[in-house]
Amino acid sequence: MPEKKEIFSDGLEAISILDGLFRLDFYSLQSVVNVQTEKDKEEKLISREENLRLILPAKGFIEALERMLEVAQDFSKEETPDADNGMKVKAAKRSGPKA
Repeated sequence: MPEKKEIFSDGLEAISILDGLFRLDFYSLQSVVNVQTEKDKEEKLISREENLRLILPAKGFIEALERMLEVAQDFSKEETPDADNGMKVKAAKRSGPKA
């Protein structure tokens, strides 16, 4: 069995479509940068750095979107709080391919 690979990403930066393929660019939050403001104060800014591009055909993108919408609906109904941060947690399982 091939090794399963997990990649953490803080969010989705952009989605572009080229030649019928959907390109999803994910990002990670990176180093803190000190920036001088107008009022002689320093602010800390966190930069975003692209860490993954997922490319899907149109059918795969639509299937993924449908699945994410299903999970989002289930997630909003779930009442199990996560012990670490109080967020609702639910394992998403796919019952099988849709016809």
